[in-house]
Amino acid sequence: MITIDKHLNRLNKEIKSFARDLKVLEQNEGNYYSEKLTEKYLNIDGFYQSISNKVNDVLKKYFSHMKIATANISMNRSNEELDNIYRNLNTYMQDFKSLNEAAEYIFFNSSQQILKTIDSLIKAIPNNDFTFNYFLKTDDIITLELKEWIDLYNKIRFVIKKVDNIMDNNEFKENYSLFETCYLILMMNMEASKDQIKNYRI
Repeated sequence: MITIDKHLNRLNKEIKSFARDLKVLEQNEGNYYSEKLTEKYLNIDGFYQSISNKVNDVLKKYFSHMKIATANISMNRSNEELDNIYRNLNTYMQDFKSLNEAAEYIFFNSSQQILKTIDSLIKAIPNNDFTFNYFLKTDDIITLELKEWIDLYNKIRFVIKKVDNIMDNNEFKENYSLFETCYLILMMNMEASKDQIKNYRI
C-alpha cells in the first residue's frame, strides 16, 4: 500500500508538470511543444495503467472476498497499517495451499495465540481497567465459534482505541498482529464460502 501511495504521488507530480507544459503550448504554438506533450501524455497514461494493474492484482489476490465484515478491518487505518496487514497476510499464507486450508488450521490451533494476545494486552493496560473476563468467559478454550472471534476482535479493537499508546507495547503488538491476521483469514474464508456467520463451519 505504501508503494502504491508513492506511485500515486509521482503520478500527481507528472500531471502537474503536464499542465504546465500545456500552458506553454497554448502560448507558443509549435511542433516541438506538441510532440513533447504527446510523449509526456503517453508516459503518464502508461504509468497510470501500471498503478491500476498493481492495485487490481492486490485486490484479486487478497481482498476479492472482502465484504462488510472483513472490510471493517481496513476502516480508519493509515496506509502504513494497511501495508502491514497486507504483508502479514502474505507471509502467513505462504505456508498454506489455499485460504480454506489456512482457515482450518487457524480454527483448530489458535487457542494459545488467543490467550497470549489477551494476556499481553491486559499486562499493557495501566490501572487494570480490563480483566480477562471482559474478553472471554474462560481461559479453557479449544476453539472459538466465528461469532466469538468477532466479539473478541471487536473488544480488543475497542481497548486499543480507548487506551493511549497501547500499540507501543511490543509484546502485545506482536501478538495482536498475528491474531488479526488469523481473524482476517477466517473472515475471508467465511465470506468466500458465502456462508452467514451463524451457519459458518470449518
